[in-house]
Amino acid sequence: MTPIKYAGTAAARPRPENGQGPGFGSMLRFWRTSFALSQEELAERAGISPRHVSFLENGRTRAGKDVTHGLARALGLGAQDTATFLLAAGHAPSPLALAATPGADLDDTLALLLRRADPDPACVFAPCGRIRLVNKAWVAAHRRHLGALIEGGELNALMLFLHEDGWRRFVPGWRDVASLLLTALQQEALVGQNAAASRTLRSILALPGIPIDWARRGAALSEQGPDFRVQMQFGAGRSRRFRLLHNMVGTYPFAGGARLFVQHVFADDGKGALLPGDLKTLGAVSHPLCPY
Repeated sequence: MTPIKYAGTAAARPRPENGQGPGFGSMLRFWRTSFALSQEELAERAGISPRHVSFLENGRTRAGKDVTHGLARALGLGAQDTATFLLAAGHAPSPLALAATPGADLDDTLALLLRRADPDPACVFAPCGRIRLVNKAWVAAHRRHLGALIEGGELNALMLFLHEDGWRRFVPGWRDVASLLLTALQQEALVGQNAAASRTLRSILALPGIPIDWARRGAALSEQGPDFRVQMQFGAGRSRRFRLLHNMVGTYPFAGGARLFVQHVFADDGKGALLPGDLKTLGAVSHPLCPY
C-alpha cells in the first residue's frame, strides 16, 4: 500500500531559523490571505518591508514582539486572536488579553455545569481565587462547616481555605496545601501582573500561622500538579479523604478567553461529600453566588 502524502509534511516545510518554526509563518499567511491583503499591503500597514513579511511567512526570520504586535494591529485582530498570534511567534501574550471578562453565555454554561455537579460541591473561581459561581452542594457544605464566613457576594476560595476560621481547621496537613496555593498565587501575581492576586497574597500572608518558608515548601511539592487530596478531620475520630479536581475554562482557542477554574470536590470513600441531612434540604439552598 502506498502511504498517503499530505501537503506540508516535514520534507516540504521550510527549515526553521533563528529559533522560529513554520507555525507563525503559516498563521501570518492565513490571516493575510483571509483579509485579501498582499504582502506589500500588509507590510505598508505594519510599517515593515515586504521582504520582511516574505521572510516571516517562509520561516526564514523570527518575528520580534513589537513586529508581531504591529502585524496583529495591521490585520485588525482582536484580543484573543492577538494572544494566539503572539504565542505562535514565541512570545507571552499580554496579561490583559488573557484576562478577558466572560460573558453571559459563559455564565449560563457554567451554571449548567454546576447544577449537574450536585450533590458534589463545585465552584468557579478566577486565578486570584475570587469565586464567580457556586452550586448548591458547595453552599451546603460551606455553611455547615464555615458558617458566616461564606455569607455575602464577595468570596475568595483561597482565603476560605487558609483563613484561621476556614477549612484549614479540619486539615492536619494544611500548611503543605497552603504552600502550594501561595506559590501558585505568587507566580500569577508576577507573571500575569495580576493586581488582584497580589492583594489576595498580601491578605493571606497577614493571617496567623502561615508558614514562613511557604515558597520553598511549595516548590518542593509543585510536582503534585493542580489536583490534590486532603485528609479532613471532622470532630472526634471522624476522618474523611477528599479529592479536589480542577479544570480550566475559556482556554479555547488556544490563548484567548477568560481564565477561570472549575473545582470539583469528591469524597474518596464514594459516599458523597454531603451529610444525609444536607442532602434532604439541598433544593432549598440559596446564595448570591449560586445561579439557580
